Amino acid sequence: MDAAVMDLSSVFEYGQGYVALSRVRTLNGLYLLGCNVHALKVHPQILKQDSIFQEESAKARKTFESLDDEEIKKMHKNFVLALGGNGRRKK
Repeated sequence: MDAAVMDLSSVFEYGQGYVALSRVRTLNGLYLLGCNVHALKVHPQILKQDSIFQEESAKARKTFESLDDEEIKKMHKNFVLALGGNGRRKK
């Protein structure tokens, strides 16, 4: 949506406020009439999983930083092939 008028003062479940706010393309189009302490809370399980994702991403980053350009190119090609591509670039 380009614009919306929202009242988040009755939000009672994790994620409701986020879902509502995510429907507006820009903050310029958002008119917020109310908000409560629950409106932007994130479920504890999601926070825990996010922490795990961040740790795993840091490990992967270190691994990829240690690879040389040829190894990375080979991995990219194998990834494309595994997804059904042919590994050739379009010109």
